[in-house]
Order: sequence, then structure tokens, then C-alpha cells
Amino acid sequence: MNGKLESLTERLLILALIIVFILLLILSPSGENSSLQNIDEGGRGFRYERPLITVDCCEEIQTSEKTCEKAAAMPVTPAGVLSAPADKPYTLGRVYDRNLWVKVVVENNGNTPSQNIRLEIPLLGELDSPYQRTVKESYSREPVDVIKLKNNNRVGVFRIDSLPPGASDVITLEYYLNVYPMHANFSTNSKKNARGAPAGYLEASEKIESNHPKIVAKARELTASCSTDLEKAQAFYKFVIAHINYDLNSSTRNTGALGALQSRSGVCEEYASLFTALCRASGIPARVVNGYADPQGTGGIWNIAPGESFPLRGYRHSWSEFFLNGAGWLPADPAMNINNNGFKYFGSLPQASHLAQNYEDIPLNVRYSGGQLSVTWEEGLVGF
Repeated sequence: MNGKLESLTERLLILALIIVFILLLILSPSGENSSLQNIDEGGRGFRYERPLITVDCCEEIQTSEKTCEKAAAMPVTPAGVLSAPADKPYTLGRVYDRNLWVKVVVENNGNTPSQNIRLEIPLLGELDSPYQRTVKESYSREPVDVIKLKNNNRVGVFRIDSLPPGASDVITLEYYLNVYPMHANFSTNSKKNARGAPAGYLEASEKIESNHPKIVAKARELTASCSTDLEKAQAFYKFVIAHINYDLNSSTRNTGALGALQSRSGVCEEYASLFTALCRASGIPARVVNGYADPQGTGGIWNIAPGESFPLRGYRHSWSEFFLNGAGWLPADPAMNINNNGFKYFGSLPQASHLAQNYEDIPLNVRYSGGQLSVTWEEGLVGF
């Protein structure tokens, strides 16, 4: 009898261990995390074919009021965002991996060889935006030089000795990025973690006419009752959203801050440029960020399977960043906030929906002798 009880007990123990093991496999978070790491977000691939010296690499994101309404309805706090400690200037959510590629195709459509071809290709800037980090970059052809421009921007110089008639050559750039949802903690004491304001982001520049009398006057008007830089930036953000009408057919599209102030119309570049110019006119360092954004504000359209490529054509976007002592650079995207009365995209990117490329619009320059060159520029994301 005791032998039977012992045998039954052993069988029950073995069965219990099997059940526990199966439950651990089902409930283990490791499988979920590994699958999430394989999800890639983003996508853009736009083409420009210009046979002359300069190839402009800028295309406007296609946004509509309907899209913005959907974006405004999204929950502000994404899943996976950690609560912010009281002494931290901002909170970063779960990391999303992005694999961004750039392909530049050079073709000789002439009847004679093209020689001494020099391409100055915009590279991903040395970005210090807190919601994005460059893990690794690689090139199919090593640049002969990397030129560092102002405001952390870079250009790679590539050479092709000769290209026969009808021939083509391809230069591919690849970047591995970490992108994070971000929320500013405006309750943080500004004396903590304080840093000096960065140089180079207070002066007027092309499309950022912060020294123009009309922009200076508007900045003073809007901040007459403000006592802090945060209050000033909030006033500018609210004004820009209310002042500009989003219009893809605007006559002042992509002309910058002054055109936006005077015409009250434009696209994302006008929203970003006017906010940036008002900040600078009021002594707040600010800059325009060029890159890409999911118009839904979620990044969900960029969830692609390993090996799949998502072209980024049509997802080009501009937004702003402003600098506060004690917090550093914080995002502000008024164009994504136009149908929302709150400050959803002020100091916050609720989802990993934005990909920063540089802090200015950098053209691709081509120089060569002989033949007739055309240049095709494509960009996209690939799942991994």
C-alpha cells in the first residue's frame, strides 16, 4: 500500500512540474520582448532626379485635417512608458529599433564618360535629441571626407572616378537607431541638472527670421505676461497652432517663419519655423528638426516584418526643439497638434513616431565633368 502511495505521489509531483513548466513558457515575458525587438517602424523613400549640380532632398509630409483628428484622439501615454522620477527632466519609454537606409543612384545618361564625380551627400547629423540615438552607421563606399557643418550636421564626400555612358553606380548608407517615446517633466526644479544654453541657436538664419521687426514685435506681444521661458514657449506654441492654417497649396509653403506669420498659411515647415523664430526672438534657443513622422502619431505603420522594406516617400516632416535649462532639448510639433487644444506634442512625443535626420535642410550636391548625370535619392526603413 505504501508503495502505491509513493508511486502515486511521484506521478503527481511529475505532473505538477510539467504544468508549472508549461505555464512558465506561456507567461514568460522574454518571448514578447524578443518579438517586439524585431518590429521596425518608419519608412520613407522619395526620389529626385535632377541632372544639374544640386539635388534637393526635401519633401513635405502629406497631412490632412482628418489625419490630425485621428492623431489627436490617440492616448497621450503609450504602453511601456515608465513613471518619471520627480528630479528627472523627462521620461523615456521603451526603445524601438529602426534600421534606416539611404540609396543614392548616379546614372550617366550622356554619350560621353563622366569623370571626377564628387557627391556631397547629407549624412545623419550628430544628433543630441534625447528621443533618438545612433547605434551604428555604415556605408557601401567609404567617404573620402566627412565635413562637419554647424548645428551638428554632416556631409559625406564620395568620389567616383569615371562612369561610362549608360552606366550607373550606387552608394548606400545605413543607420541603426534607437528611438524612444518621450515626456517632459515640467515640474522638475530648473536648478537641478542645469546646463548652459547651447551656442548657435539664437541667431536669425534662412527661413528663421527671428530678428525681423514683425517677429520680434509678435514675440514681445505674446510674452508680455510671461515670467519664465517655459511660459513663453507655451505661448508661442499655442499661437502658432491657432495662427497658421495648414494648406498644402499655400503660396508661402516652405518659405519659413516670416511668410507663415504674414500669410497665416503653410505646411509643417512653417509651423516649425515660426515657433523656432519666436523662441529665438525671445532668447530661447530653438531649432528646426528635419526628418520623418507617422501622420497618425503612433509609428504603427512602420511595424514591418524582418527583411521587408518600407519606403519613406511622403513621410517627410519638420518639427521644432527648444532648450530649457534643467531639461535640455525638448520637442515641439505644432503641426501634429493643430486639431488638439492640449499640448500633446509640446515637450512630448507620446509614441516613437518621429525620426530625426538633421537640424537643417541639407541639399545633395553633385559635381562632375563630361557626360550627363542624373541622381536618384531613395530612403526607407527595413525590418530586422
